[in-house]
Amino acid sequence: MTLDQFILQNGKASLKIETFDIILLDPPCSGFGQRPVFKNECIEDQFESISTYQAKLFKTAISLLKPGGFLLYSTCTMNPLENEILVNDMLNLYKDGIELYPIDFAIGESGIPGLIKEHFKVKRFWPDGIDDTNGFFIALIRKI
Repeated sequence: MTLDQFILQNGKASLKIETFDIILLDPPCSGFGQRPVFKNECIEDQFESISTYQAKLFKTAISLLKPGGFLLYSTCTMNPLENEILVNDMLNLYKDGIELYPIDFAIGESGIPGLIKEHFKVKRFWPDGIDDTNGFFIALIRKI
Protein backbone atom coordinates (compact mmCIF):
# COMPACT_ATOMS: atom_id res chain seq x y z
CA MET A 1 0.00 0.00 0.00
CA THR A 2 1.28 3.44 -0.83
CA LEU A 3 0.83 6.72 0.99
CA ASP A 4 -1.33 8.14 -1.83
CA GLN A 5 -4.02 5.57 -0.94
CA PHE A 6 -4.61 7.34 2.36
CA ILE A 7 -6.53 10.50 3.14
CA LEU A 8 -5.28 12.52 6.09
CA GLN A 9 -8.04 14.33 7.98
CA ASN A 10 -7.69 15.92 11.41
CA GLY A 11 -4.42 14.10 11.96
CA LYS A 12 -5.94 10.68 11.21
CA ALA A 13 -5.33 8.46 8.21
CA SER A 14 -8.22 6.80 6.42
CA LEU A 15 -8.39 4.86 3.18
CA LYS A 16 -9.50 6.41 -0.08
CA ILE A 17 -12.60 4.98 -1.70
CA GLU A 18 -12.16 2.69 -4.71
CA THR A 19 -8.56 1.82 -3.79
CA PHE A 20 -8.50 -1.99 -3.85
CA ASP A 21 -8.76 -4.57 -6.64
CA ILE A 22 -9.46 -7.45 -4.24
CA ILE A 23 -10.80 -7.51 -0.68
CA LEU A 24 -11.24 -10.50 1.61
CA LEU A 25 -13.98 -9.72 4.13
CA ASP A 26 -14.03 -12.33 6.88
CA PRO A 27 -16.07 -10.42 9.47
CA PRO A 28 -16.68 -11.40 13.08
CA CYS A 29 -19.54 -13.88 13.11
CA SER A 30 -21.45 -16.15 15.47
CA GLY A 31 -19.06 -19.01 14.68
CA PHE A 32 -21.98 -21.41 14.41
CA GLY A 33 -20.17 -23.91 12.23
CA GLN A 34 -16.94 -24.47 14.11
CA ARG A 35 -16.21 -27.96 15.27
CA PRO A 36 -16.20 -29.74 17.57
CA VAL A 37 -18.68 -27.26 19.09
CA PHE A 38 -21.80 -26.78 16.96
CA LYS A 39 -23.91 -24.90 19.42
CA ASN A 40 -23.73 -21.25 20.25
CA GLU A 41 -25.33 -19.47 23.16
CA CYS A 42 -26.27 -16.48 20.99
CA ILE A 43 -29.87 -15.47 21.20
CA GLU A 44 -31.79 -14.22 18.18
CA ASP A 45 -31.16 -10.54 19.00
CA GLN A 46 -27.42 -11.20 19.04
CA PHE A 47 -27.60 -12.87 15.61
CA GLU A 48 -29.33 -9.76 14.26
CA SER A 49 -26.73 -7.51 15.91
CA ILE A 50 -23.89 -9.53 14.38
CA SER A 51 -25.54 -9.37 10.95
CA THR A 52 -26.00 -5.59 11.24
CA TYR A 53 -22.29 -5.19 12.04
CA GLN A 54 -21.37 -7.46 9.11
CA ALA A 55 -23.53 -5.31 6.79
CA LYS A 56 -21.62 -2.18 7.89
CA LEU A 57 -18.31 -3.88 7.14
CA PHE A 58 -19.67 -5.08 3.78
CA LYS A 59 -20.73 -1.54 2.82
CA THR A 60 -17.30 -0.19 3.76
CA ALA A 61 -15.58 -2.91 1.74
CA ILE A 62 -17.73 -2.11 -1.32
CA SER A 63 -16.81 1.58 -1.04
CA LEU A 64 -13.09 0.69 -0.93
CA LEU A 65 -13.32 -1.63 -3.94
CA LYS A 66 -12.45 -0.38 -7.42
CA PRO A 67 -14.99 -0.92 -10.21
CA GLY A 68 -14.27 -4.36 -11.66
CA GLY A 69 -12.75 -5.44 -8.34
CA PHE A 70 -13.72 -8.49 -6.30
CA LEU A 71 -14.90 -8.92 -2.73
CA LEU A 72 -14.70 -12.39 -1.21
CA TYR A 73 -17.16 -12.55 1.69
CA SER A 74 -16.52 -15.43 4.08
CA THR A 75 -17.94 -16.54 7.42
CA CYS A 76 -17.44 -19.57 9.67
CA THR A 77 -21.12 -19.80 10.49
CA MET A 78 -24.05 -21.76 9.14
CA ASN A 79 -26.52 -19.02 10.10
CA PRO A 80 -28.36 -17.86 6.92
CA LEU A 81 -28.89 -14.41 8.48
CA GLU A 82 -25.12 -13.89 8.33
CA ASN A 83 -24.75 -15.58 4.94
CA GLU A 84 -27.33 -15.82 2.14
CA ILE A 85 -29.74 -13.31 3.66
CA LEU A 86 -27.02 -10.70 4.27
CA VAL A 87 -25.51 -11.13 0.79
CA ASN A 88 -28.99 -10.98 -0.80
CA ASP A 89 -29.74 -7.76 1.13
CA MET A 90 -26.49 -6.23 -0.13
CA LEU A 91 -27.25 -7.31 -3.72
CA ASN A 92 -30.64 -5.59 -3.43
CA LEU A 93 -29.08 -2.47 -1.85
CA TYR A 94 -26.41 -2.20 -4.57
CA LYS A 95 -28.53 -3.73 -7.36
CA ASP A 96 -26.80 -1.79 -10.13
CA GLY A 97 -23.38 -1.72 -8.50
CA ILE A 98 -22.46 -5.29 -7.57
CA GLU A 99 -23.07 -8.79 -8.85
CA LEU A 100 -22.46 -12.33 -7.66
CA TYR A 101 -19.64 -14.08 -9.43
CA PRO A 102 -19.86 -17.88 -9.67
CA ILE A 103 -17.58 -20.01 -7.50
CA ASP A 104 -16.65 -23.29 -9.12
CA PHE A 105 -15.17 -25.65 -6.53
CA ALA A 106 -15.43 -29.42 -6.58
CA ILE A 107 -16.31 -29.37 -2.88
CA GLY A 108 -19.10 -27.58 -1.05
CA GLU A 109 -22.73 -27.05 -1.98
CA SER A 110 -24.76 -24.19 -3.41
CA GLY A 111 -26.38 -21.74 -1.04
CA ILE A 112 -29.86 -22.26 0.36
CA PRO A 113 -32.48 -21.82 -2.42
CA GLY A 114 -35.05 -19.12 -1.77
CA LEU A 115 -32.77 -17.06 0.49
CA ILE A 116 -30.60 -15.62 -2.26
CA LYS A 117 -31.53 -15.05 -5.89
CA GLU A 118 -28.63 -16.92 -7.48
CA HIS A 119 -28.02 -19.48 -4.76
CA PHE A 120 -25.94 -21.62 -7.13
CA LYS A 121 -23.23 -18.90 -7.25
CA VAL A 122 -22.40 -19.01 -3.51
CA LYS A 123 -20.90 -21.91 -1.56
CA ARG A 124 -21.73 -23.56 1.75
CA PHE A 125 -19.47 -26.06 3.41
CA TRP A 126 -21.32 -28.20 5.93
CA PRO A 127 -19.51 -29.72 8.92
CA ASP A 128 -20.74 -33.17 8.01
CA GLY A 129 -17.55 -34.99 7.14
CA ILE A 130 -18.17 -35.01 3.37
CA ASP A 131 -15.91 -32.03 2.69
CA ASP A 132 -13.90 -32.52 5.90
CA THR A 133 -14.17 -28.84 6.81
CA ASN A 134 -15.66 -26.66 9.47
CA GLY A 135 -18.98 -25.16 8.47
CA PHE A 136 -18.53 -21.98 6.50
CA PHE A 137 -19.90 -19.85 3.66
CA ILE A 138 -18.33 -17.87 0.82
CA ALA A 139 -19.64 -15.47 -1.79
CA LEU A 140 -17.61 -13.74 -4.49
CA ILE A 141 -18.93 -10.30 -5.43
CA ARG A 142 -17.76 -8.17 -8.32
CA LYS A 143 -18.20 -4.40 -8.24
CA ILE A 144 -19.62 -3.15 -11.52
